[in-house]
Amino acid sequence: MDLQNDPRFFQDNVLNKRLAALSGMSVVSGLMVSVCTGVLEKRKNLNFETWDGRVRCCNFLLLSLVLFLNTVATYVPMAQTYHTYRLETAGPTGFEIASSYYLNRNIVAWRHFSVFCLLNGMTFYLISYGVRLTVSFSEVATNEDDMVEPYCAYVMAWNVGL
Repeated sequence: MDLQNDPRFFQDNVLNKRLAALSGMSVVSGLMVSVCTGVLEKRKNLNFETWDGRVRCCNFLLLSLVLFLNTVATYVPMAQTYHTYRLETAGPTGFEIASSYYLNRNIVAWRHFSVFCLLNGMTFYLISYGVRLTVSFSEVATNEDDMVEPYCAYVMAWNVGL
């Protein structure tokens, strides 16, 4: 049987549309991964005896969590898209095999977990950005002849960051 003109390979189907949405999600999470690698460029002054040192440690842990969440949110959609396309083009029954793979309970759970990771990673990123602003505003308050009171700097940072 010649499959060169099989309409399943030339027409759009629901599976391809859902995979396109997954690939869009992996682009967003990939951009978030590149943003979160900035944790490596931060000052490593983690003096736990000062308040700023504890805040820096909190920010480091938050950004590390965001990096992990977004790495999972990048990998899962890319791997599932690859596997589904591979199965879809496997032969005459490829579409049915790809559909059963896509609807497998474990695969669905991983897909939902990756969406959960992406959404919570963005939330934690915004919180860590507020923490980062708190530290940077407090440094400005202590370094520039106390033009801004440290408490006022903290309030401004939390308002801008959150």
